Amino acid sequence: MQKKDYQINQFNFAEIQACARRALISTTPDYFSWPIERQEHYRATKNELIIRRIKIELINNLLKIPCDSENIDDVWDELSSSSLDIINWAMLLTDGIGDDSIFINESFALDKSVLDFETLYEFDFDDHLFQEEHRKGRSSRYKPRVYYPFRWEPWVRLLIDNIFFYANLSSTGRYIVDELDDFGFDYIQQLIPYKLVEGKKHGKTSDDDYLQWDMQINASGLENQLEELKSRWYSYLEQRFITLSKNQVGQLPTVHIIDNNEKQVCNRTYIFNNEDALKMVRWKHFLMDCQPLMKDNNYLELLLISEKHQAQVFMDNSYKDIIENFDPNVVKLKKKIKVMMPAELLNNLNEPD
Repeated sequence: MQKKDYQINQFNFAEIQACARRALISTTPDYFSWPIERQEHYRATKNELIIRRIKIELINNLLKIPCDSENIDDVWDELSSSSLDIINWAMLLTDGIGDDSIFINESFALDKSVLDFETLYEFDFDDHLFQEEHRKGRSSRYKPRVYYPFRWEPWVRLLIDNIFFYANLSSTGRYIVDELDDFGFDYIQQLIPYKLVEGKKHGKTSDDDYLQWDMQINASGLENQLEELKSRWYSYLEQRFITLSKNQVGQLPTVHIIDNNEKQVCNRTYIFNNEDALKMVRWKHFLMDCQPLMKDNNYLELLLISEKHQAQVFMDNSYKDIIENFDPNVVKLKKKIKVMMPAELLNNLNEPD
């Protein structure tokens, strides 16, 4: 099916709010007669069937696109990014909780929702325990990690002055390491230029009718050296995350904000320096609780400059040592992964953005 770019008019908050109210009433006619707490619980714990019905209502009423239970999946897949932003804005009013209609774009256990966690810390520590349990189950030799805030960054949606925002929640350690990761990706490419080329099995059909994804790294004979440099770099990033996070323990709790707005989409990153900051921010009063903790970004900017300098020194020294001393004939053992995917997905990966 050919993808359509549905055109939409500009909407204001009142229009979106009215459509969201109609969508909620369509699923539960007496919704607005309920106490606020019951409404909030309903929004946070809706099942997939109700979510699907709300999507149908919003697409029909906001975008004027014919949509029903038979074609909702196809229509949803065909929505342009601008149309999807409008629907996400409206759905925030049918999903979000608290003062800012905040919605966590993460999966919860069947018996849990955001309402089970009062503060950001409670949510993040619970996620940490879940991740640790999962990793422990995969390997009996797994060594538990110490908890530090937002090792895995959650995504949220919220309203700020009735304007729809996408946001991700980060920590000082996570934010700096993510920036270093981007820096390192480019710098490794400078030290050992490489590209992806198709392997012998790429695009060929497997025995179970899946196309195989087989892309190989070509580094002009330095493939093993490149792998070793990447391995050392990933270990370096993990150590920097731990060190940077440790350095924030005991500091006054602070929040930094970085706006990454592209075109008409509002996108923001909230950076919390330590565990104490997460404990002071409640989901239901997110913006209000963040406000007194906010600081300018001078500290972050200076820290990033220093970390990039240290990272470059580490990379230069590692590269020199690998070129002079590393034996490329000694190959580290690692588990081989076979990647299969449907034909249409493989074709999408091969298409330029």
